[in-house]
Amino acid sequence: MEDKRFVIAIEVSSSRIIGVAASLEEDNNADVVCCEEEEINGPVIYGVIKNVDEVATKINAILRRIEKNQKVAPRRIESVYVGINARSLHSVTVTVDKPINENIPIDEALMRQILHESCAGIDKDAYMILDTRMRLCEIDGKETLNPVGALGSNISVSTTAVICNKRICNSIKMAFDRLGIGIKDFIPTQLALSNLALTSDERRLGCMLVDFGSDTTAVSIYKNDRLMYLNTLPMGSRNITRDLTSLNILPENAELIKRTYGIMPLADAAKTEFAQDVSSTDVVNYISARAGEIIENIINQLKIADIKAEQLPGGIVAVGRGTKMKGFNELLEKNSKLRVRKIGGSESYSDNIGSLAIVDYASNIAGKEGSCVVLPKMPEVEEEPVKQQEETVKEKNKKGKEEKKGSFFSRLVTKINTGIDPIFGGDDDEE
Repeated sequence: MEDKRFVIAIEVSSSRIIGVAASLEEDNNADVVCCEEEEINGPVIYGVIKNVDEVATKINAILRRIEKNQKVAPRRIESVYVGINARSLHSVTVTVDKPINENIPIDEALMRQILHESCAGIDKDAYMILDTRMRLCEIDGKETLNPVGALGSNISVSTTAVICNKRICNSIKMAFDRLGIGIKDFIPTQLALSNLALTSDERRLGCMLVDFGSDTTAVSIYKNDRLMYLNTLPMGSRNITRDLTSLNILPENAELIKRTYGIMPLADAAKTEFAQDVSSTDVVNYISARAGEIIENIINQLKIADIKAEQLPGGIVAVGRGTKMKGFNELLEKNSKLRVRKIGGSESYSDNIGSLAIVDYASNIAGKEGSCVVLPKMPEVEEEPVKQQEETVKEKNKKGKEEKKGSFFSRLVTKINTGIDPIFGGDDDEE
């Protein structure tokens, strides 16, 4: 069987766990084979695992279904790439300033050393560093987009390190340890999304990427094709659902009302009956107030990042299942004064874009030995030595001839004794 390479990506969110399998071509392009998911409610809050056993059971169900897929079988999954999209995921900015030899051009080795030095002050006992990127570079006080090969006497590099609470990664690892599955790498889902959801022009001009999820909302800002800022807000579309349940509406009905009607004018609310004995005005006010609060927190990230809206002509790109709520993107555009683009494509694509982004990201970092699956080992068959086999064959042939000879003479005696003729050439003779 052809030993194809596969990457397996798992995204653990507060409302569901998604697993995606993709085969890798020679150039590492990923061809998605299947996508499986399990709904959850409670064991994961704000991206933090609260019940390891329950999550492990759900992950195991997903992995087993992937293994049964006809394009994957009979291969077995031994490792995965895991997307991180939790409340504590954020970026920190560090500046490294150092003198350099003005007679030696700046090389890749120096830039890697500077990125490494920028992480020195991060508490590695509390946080896991998931990625480090150059944010801004100045040589002798002048901004330089591409420092490699440049000359100067001083270099100042501002870096963006993406970090996450170590407890979150450890709890995820516990779930996979129970299944005997290794983790090849933790991938920040927000970074993976930027590769898949943003155009090159948007990243260069400057834009904001908003992932409006169930319990969290991740925000990242790009300028000059560089990550300037990343933060995860502890609020999402489920906050709106919880608000509606306080009106004595069942959670499933509250979710349906939120998605069906969304943010609507009070004038329209008077014509709509959302639920029996529930004020339509209260429903609309609850949805609008909470959605408005989330949007204000999204816009406030510009202030925290010290970036003005005018510096982001690429606008806002909105992804996540929360953006399916009617009126949300329009209100975000109105309040932020930035153009909002929602990711298009099929509903399945938009719903699973985070997991697809993780697979795409993983395919770019997977090497030739980066496959997440292995072919099952064939059982070993003990072979007899050649000489012993030959002797066995000779003994069997000799025994067979003796049996045939005995059988012939036995019948000959029988025929003589019974007077049956002819002795030779009868239909019952052995050839």
